[in-house]
Amino acid sequence: PAVAALGKKFHPQCFNCTSCKGNIPNKFGGKFQNHQNKPYCNPCYDKTVGKGGAGCAACGNKISGQGVEALGTVVRHLQN
Repeated sequence: PAVAALGKKFHPQCFNCTSCKGNIPNKFGGKFQNHQNKPYCNPCYDKTVGKGGAGCAACGNKISGQGVEALGTVVRHLQN
């Protein structure tokens, strides 16, 4: 059976975390977070964009320290 998520259908083996590539149905019991219409397992979401604040629009990782905001919502690291 297909996995229905993010308004699409996926083969179960193809529905993986955007960050760690772990299989969400098998490794994470189907639980995930949606960020910019991409699936993240809960640990990766917390590490990159969740509890720690906004994620970088370029790489998706959490911004620690200084960042820059432009065009209202786009956030990027000052240095990479």
